[in-house]
Parts: sequence; C-alpha cells; structure tokens
Amino acid sequence: MSATVAVIGGGLAGIAAAIALAEGGADVTLLEARPRLGGATCSFSRDGLIVDTGQHVFLGCCSAYRGLLAKLGMTEHAPIQDRFDVTVLAPGADGQPRKARLRRTALPGPLHMLPALGRYPFLSLAERARVSRPALAMRRVDPADPRADTQRFGDWLAARGQSERTRRALWDLFSVSALNIAGDDASLALAAVVVKTGLLGKNNAADISRVAPASPCSSPSGSAATPMSAALFLPSRPVFTTTAARAREASSPATPAWAPRSPPTPWSWPSRTRRPRR
Repeated sequence: MSATVAVIGGGLAGIAAAIALAEGGADVTLLEARPRLGGATCSFSRDGLIVDTGQHVFLGCCSAYRGLLAKLGMTEHAPIQDRFDVTVLAPGADGQPRKARLRRTALPGPLHMLPALGRYPFLSLAERARVSRPALAMRRVDPADPRADTQRFGDWLAARGQSERTRRALWDLFSVSALNIAGDDASLALAAVVVKTGLLGKNNAADISRVAPASPCSSPSGSAATPMSAALFLPSRPVFTTTAARAREASSPATPAWAPRSPPTPWSWPSRTRRPRR
C-alpha cells in the first residue's frame, strides 16, 4: 500500500520533494498558497523590463538544481557556457565604464583561472600576485568546522594580504553573487564552499548558465505551465495552487491527514497573479 503524502509549498524544495516521493511510489498532493509554482524562482515585468527574482543564474557545479531542471524538461532553456566567461565593469574616470574579461582556460582546476587573473586590469601586479595566498589557504578550510562559520570572510581575506580593492574587485564577484550578502560579512564556511567548489575544483564547475526569461522556471504566465504540468499534474499527483494549508490534523488511516482551509483550486497558470494571504 503506497503512502499518502501532502507536500506543503511549491517552491524548488517542494517540487523536488514531490517528484522524489512520486518516483518512490507515494500518492502525492502538492499544495501552494500562491497562484503559481516556483517559490522565489520567478520573474515579473516592469516598464518592459523582465526582472528575475531568484535562481535564474547558476553554475555548472549546481548538480542538484540541474537535475531538477532535467526532470522538469527545462534543460534546453538553460544552456551552460562552453567555459566560464564574464565581462566585469567598473566606473571610469571619464564617466565611461572600464571593462575587463575573466575567461577560464582548458587547464585543469585550479590552474584554469590563472591566465585570466594574471591579466586582470582592476588589480595591480602586486595585488594579482597576492591572490594566490588565500587561494592556496582556502584548500585547508573545512566548511564543516564550527569555527569557520563564525569567522567573517573579509577578515580572513584581509589577514592573508587581500586589500579592500582586491576584495571588492575580485572576491566579491563570486561571494556576493553566490551568497547574496556583502562579501566581507559572509561566513567563511559558506564562502569556502563557493571558492573550493566553483573556483578550485573542476575547471568547468563555475561555468555559468542562465534560465531564459521566457522559460517555465522564471516566467509566471503563459506557456510556462507545460513542463511543470507534465512532471507533476497527473491524476495520482494533484497540484493545488492558491491553496494555503493552515493546519495539520490527525485522521483515520483511510483519510488523508491534511485539509486545506480554503476550497482547493486545480492547478492553472492565471494571467493575473495575486499573492494570497497565508
């Protein structure tokens, strides 16, 4: 006899949990208070500009997220760079932005970024030479060590010869984008995961992918419903949006132990979205 499971919340974690449970033979129902799935992963349009709100850019090392995209049939909407390649902008003295390029080579990690760092114009030759010191020291940092979690990444870098300018012009490029916090204030433990996995690991670990704005994972309307519907909206795995679960109640074995306190709405993708009250 298969288990009956209600997954509360249709964000990335809820979707992944629902798929895994269904693949394991459970009878799954997914409940989401908003009128759409995806949680923080969505986009909106303002004055003709599409703004993404979460997880629209990811790296090649994000294997779990890439696996979820594959299950949702979205891999073709998120191609990955053939190699890490970004343009860095900085204010110029004449009011025009200065540009630099960071592009990895085919060398094995961690050697793959050395040529790009050696030519990086926003740091002096001496500053570029000192980057190797924390890079080598980072390999000895254990992210699971509680002491690393209480140490600021900026303090750790400064103690290893990284100037304010180096931290802003180089290290922040990776720590801020990955951790969504000012680089100096990030936990050393979390920063170590980013640096060791994305920069010091395999040479393709930091290659960038972007979920296209019109794709199912980031768009709140239109054809976005199709791949998620194919993966989740099956007779034995119903999905209800605009349905907030307000309580868990014990019940007899024959009755599901959940009850939404508002009439369940079968999954659809409304053209006008309104955030329901939780």
